[in-house]
Amino acid sequence: LIELNEIHDVCQGSSDAGGIYCGGGWVSLGNQLRHNFIHDLHSIFGTDVQGIYIDETGAGFRCEGNVFASIAGSAFQVGGGRDNVLLHNLAVRCGSGLLADARGLTQMTTPDGIGLLKARQQGLITMKYREELWAARYPDCALIPPDWATLIAQSDRWLTPRGSVFSGNLGWQNAVWISGDAVVRNYFQAAADNVVDRDPLFVDETNLLLGLKPGSPVSAIPGWEPIPFGRIGVRE
Repeated sequence: LIELNEIHDVCQGSSDAGGIYCGGGWVSLGNQLRHNFIHDLHSIFGTDVQGIYIDETGAGFRCEGNVFASIAGSAFQVGGGRDNVLLHNLAVRCGSGLLADARGLTQMTTPDGIGLLKARQQGLITMKYREELWAARYPDCALIPPDWATLIAQSDRWLTPRGSVFSGNLGWQNAVWISGDAVVRNYFQAAADNVVDRDPLFVDETNLLLGLKPGSPVSAIPGWEPIPFGRIGVRE
């Protein structure tokens, strides 16, 4: 559980990076990233710096109630991984709200990519993911084939971001809301109830007080829970 952190002005000399960066792997199911405030991420190398970056088919993250502001790249980048749930987040003045791809299908066609995918599969096997302890907790994960031939034969099912969700989020003045729209349409389990380009009604954005005033349009989002903005960051 990664929560209640304020992260800003990092990755200034980096690219292909994120305020919270998660490397590839299929053993990350159950990780939660919630109620973090990630802002002012800009790099001398351009726009390839993200708020939360789930890289190289990383899978099974739940990201809820995070606040993103002034990020050169995307609030979220999902690099092809399955079952990532992005729910009830705020993204303002970012390059995009979500950047999504299905890179697993490309990786299976190159020697380097195959090496990465086989390493992810071996990571599951090493964790004994089909034995009772893990299979009971993560039954969907237990369905992933343990042999390479079956995995490749069913690549559309296992090597794409199926099961992922991008729903109930609010965006404001982002350059693009979803980059990779075709990937989201074709593979994501859901992308619904997002409120795009509506002023969230922050308490005082100039002073980075990004709690929400009464009457914020988030009230129209089903299931929205208040973000405890006053508890985020270092406190005495």
